[in-house]
Amino acid sequence: MFSVMPSYRKHFSVPGCLALILAGSGCVLPYFAQAADPIVTHFQVAEKANMSGDANNISNYDYTFLGASGMTLSNNRADWVFQQNGKKLTSTDYVCIAHTADGFRKHTANPSDYAVTAVYHTSSGWTFSTVRASDKVEEIPNNFSALYIPKTSDLKTGSIVTTTQAAADLKSYFAEGNFTAMDGVLIACGGLTESNVTNNFGWNPHYNIYASLDTANNGFIINASNTDGATTTSNNYTMNYAFIPHGTEGTVTGSAVMRQTSGTNCIFTYGGEGYTIEYIRAGEFKLTLDDYSAADGILMINGMTDKYNNPKAGDYSHDNIYAVSLTDDQKSFLIKSLDMNNDRVFSANTELQNGAFSFAFVAYDATLKAPETGFYRSGFDPAGKDYAGSLIEVSDITTSSSFTNRNLRTNELSSPYISVSNNNTADYNLFVNGKDFSNSNGIFIATTAQNDAPNIPQVFIDGDHAAISTVNISGQETDSSVAFGYFPVSSDQWVANSVTNSGTLTKRSSAAASLTAVSNGVQNYRIDGVDSRTDGILLATGRTNNAKYLISASPQTDGSWELNTYEADTGALSMNSYDLLFLPYGDENGGFISGWIDGETGSANSSFGYFDLEKHAEGVFELSIGENLSADDGFLLLGLAGDENGDPYHGLISYEVTDDATFMINIRALDAAHTLADADFMFAFLSTSGKLQEQVPEPSTWVLLLSAMVGIGLLRRKNSVCNI
Repeated sequence: MFSVMPSYRKHFSVPGCLALILAGSGCVLPYFAQAADPIVTHFQVAEKANMSGDANNISNYDYTFLGASGMTLSNNRADWVFQQNGKKLTSTDYVCIAHTADGFRKHTANPSDYAVTAVYHTSSGWTFSTVRASDKVEEIPNNFSALYIPKTSDLKTGSIVTTTQAAADLKSYFAEGNFTAMDGVLIACGGLTESNVTNNFGWNPHYNIYASLDTANNGFIINASNTDGATTTSNNYTMNYAFIPHGTEGTVTGSAVMRQTSGTNCIFTYGGEGYTIEYIRAGEFKLTLDDYSAADGILMINGMTDKYNNPKAGDYSHDNIYAVSLTDDQKSFLIKSLDMNNDRVFSANTELQNGAFSFAFVAYDATLKAPETGFYRSGFDPAGKDYAGSLIEVSDITTSSSFTNRNLRTNELSSPYISVSNNNTADYNLFVNGKDFSNSNGIFIATTAQNDAPNIPQVFIDGDHAAISTVNISGQETDSSVAFGYFPVSSDQWVANSVTNSGTLTKRSSAAASLTAVSNGVQNYRIDGVDSRTDGILLATGRTNNAKYLISASPQTDGSWELNTYEADTGALSMNSYDLLFLPYGDENGGFISGWIDGETGSANSSFGYFDLEKHAEGVFELSIGENLSADDGFLLLGLAGDENGDPYHGLISYEVTDDATFMINIRALDAAHTLADADFMFAFLSTSGKLQEQVPEPSTWVLLLSAMVGIGLLRRKNSVCNI
């Protein structure tokens, strides 16, 4: 059966504690770490108004711990040593990672100073060093977050290793097969021995750790960058790290990549779940968590390069400092990416610079229990036998005559990495595993996934790679969320073809298929041994950039399909190139949840899979996927179809994912008002596993439902009509 990535819903809010902190009092949280538990804490420090004498004396500073209880400190103002309940926290027991976190409550003296936070180990235990980023000699007291990971943890960690050693260790770890580099995030910081600090850095480690995905080798390329912005791989620049898989209990993890071409600033997020990242302006982002507030834990951020074998992507600011603060309502994080440069004091308004990064939110009560296996498939081959695809959510932030800022997010990927590069309005370039989708090896099906923007998606080849374009019914490019699937022609799980403007089939699958011209824009499509009314569904998508063509597929009584290619503004028949996909219904060994739905009743003419379909009103249908699946576990592809008499319908179809993780499907007529209208349609739910989905319910459920399902496959049907 299909395995769904675990989703953890742990809450740990401390509003009363935060109120005490803001009032100047200390606070001990009601969570006590056990010997094998991680220690998660956020340290805040501020200079006292009446400080005097030795500036290194910690009695000149007010400080507060958020998170772990029983925390105390010693040493001096910028070389902090923590203990818990009087116990040393040593490298024998823990791997320690620390990140600067200015902005929770900035130190009072120099609020524009940002620090590099690193850790080193002495006989007193793990020691934190905070160094002015613009001056590697100057220590400054600074807020930071600290994560102590027990050596007994099931996370992959490394302590005081070189960047080369860390990359090699991780590659060996991924070679074991439970995880890939795309299954989580790498969180790291400088980590040194006392002798290394004494001999090389004068007690001031002053470098960042950054990484880029090495998709060709299933690993990371890891480097250190000092405060001059220079990359170094010297053995002096050692590090501590943890690979945190997506779905690790008590965490939210993900990555953000910048795309910046043709006057467009676009942020693309991938990996993990339970968060959104908004592009505010150059170098400033807003991270919101679905199931936590920002005050429930700490945020760790590591810069990344952004090449991924993608010539459209820039090499963004791997050496940046990432400053983290809370929004006024304490529900979200504000992230500022600041350009690191020696001998320069930072200004949050002038030194902002776009940057790519990975993040890990760690709740104060996190157990850091990781899932047993990863989520992504490292072996996806565009010329192979599995599909890839995603729901791409698009959000416009600001638009002017010269640029557009966008947020892009791919949800529930079915390949290790699908990258979306937004060159301009409504054009989304597609990459998989950091490489181009091959135009010769497969076909694309796309569906508008935004009901208030019933646009027309087309998939075309832009130079050497595939791209999706969405236009309104007038043919004007208009941004819209869209779902797409890529299907190699080499697979025997479906029949995939392309059709040229002249009506010729290309990219033929092994199955025998034929296409016969009937009239302009009307063709008959037939697959030997297949009955269009009972054996599966047919979906189609146009292949012309900026075109406004749609295709309907009407099952005929002789087992073939009548294909109509029509213009979205007028409904007029007109020939155009397009891709075709036949998905057969499954059997007891599995198959795709799919069906041909009667638009008047909401019942299925034919189908496979366990699902609910409820008709709410004319042209409005709600699709729920089961068992134990939801819209969050995959993406949906749709196509208009003719009725049981074979009569075609010319209209628009789209869907949206609801807050309840169902699919709300809309069908609209081709009129100026886009009036909701009933029409037959076909759908296919594509699971995130990229594999055929077994759809037989659990035995106990099967027994209860068997009699109700006779005659309608595995469909459970609702025909109630509701007002909306």
